[in-house]
Amino acid sequence: DLERAMGGAKVRMAQLQAEIANVPATPGVFERMSGTINNLINRFGALSAAIATVGIAVKPIIDAEIELQRLNRVLNTVTGSSEATAQTIDFLRSVSQESGQSFSDLSGSFSKFAASAVNAGVPLSTVQTVFANAARAAGNLGLETEATGRILNALGQIASKGTVQMEELKGQLGESLPGAMNLTAKALGLTTQELTKLIESGGLLAEDALPAIGDAMLQLASKSGEVDGLTASWNRCTNG
Repeated sequence: DLERAMGGAKVRMAQLQAEIANVPATPGVFERMSGTINNLINRFGALSAAIATVGIAVKPIIDAEIELQRLNRVLNTVTGSSEATAQTIDFLRSVSQESGQSFSDLSGSFSKFAASAVNAGVPLSTVQTVFANAARAAGNLGLETEATGRILNALGQIASKGTVQMEELKGQLGESLPGAMNLTAKALGLTTQELTKLIESGGLLAEDALPAIGDAMLQLASKSGEVDGLTASWNRCTNG
């Protein structure tokens, strides 16, 4: 029985390597996968390698499911109902596809931002609009997911504090989104100098600033509505 299992495993491994070799993909990805399979065969034998290969294929699926369950728990707390959570997840999938960014990364950033903003009294509809515009701008500018996270973290801080401070608008936002300060001033109907004075006096409230910042970020988004490019296409593929 063991010999038959070993023989069957070797045949399956050969088939798997042949399938990998024939799949057109980004150079280096499947070559590394094939090399990993060969390494497993050399170290543990064909039967163990076959089992390990199944584990390699299944682990991302399990990880994604665990992350989705975690997201559901957070959003249930933020939105207050499972129905609203389901609608929010659909919204996040739509935004991730449109902006060409990772659903998993965007969801994590959104949950933190939404928790801060909603707890500060910002309506969920405003939270979603600002978030969507931030994601679209970040995707269009080709920003890394870490930069998108910093943008949303800055917005979350603004919401939590209740007023805008120069540290968040000119510092964190301005470093990631070129022109954020000027565009926000324009959205508020102010000059940059007037906006600076308003912020320094502590007079710019988060409830007024967040929609304006959202409008400003929309100006940095793709005019066609959907972000193009290799990274965006790859993220859409992996988002499923």
